[in-house]
Amino acid sequence: MARTVGAVATEADISTRGFLITIFGVAALLCCGVPASGFYLYRKDSRDEPAMRAAGDAYLSAVVRRDFGGAYDLLCAADRRRQSRAAWVDRATPGSGPTGFRITDVTIERPSETPTLRTVVAEVDYPDRAPRTVHLSVARQDGVWKVCSPEVP
Repeated sequence: MARTVGAVATEADISTRGFLITIFGVAALLCCGVPASGFYLYRKDSRDEPAMRAAGDAYLSAVVRRDFGGAYDLLCAADRRRQSRAAWVDRATPGSGPTGFRITDVTIERPSETPTLRTVVAEVDYPDRAPRTVHLSVARQDGVWKVCSPEVP
């Protein structure tokens, strides 16, 4: 009888050890996997950042100079298909537009359900109101970075 009890206790110990190893493995994956995936999903790609920043800078510089034709040329293809150059230039307000800007950040988000989102964040100055933070979506098209659906016309 002692032999059977010892065998049962050994199987219980093995089962408990297996359970603990499994729990430890899951905890390790959660502790290491979640931060690692977060790093991948929201990391900045140092190779793309300067070109993305330059695209946002060129677009905002054109808007500040009131060169709306030049700003139109920096739009992505989808925006240019939605609106003609003449309509884009006419849409720009003749009054007081932006007088300056400062790019504050470049972000890259890789959500699992949608394509990668690349954004240039800038603080835009106006003469008659408080500065406004704008987010310019940027996309690479034909090897060149373009601004898509800008908040600053």
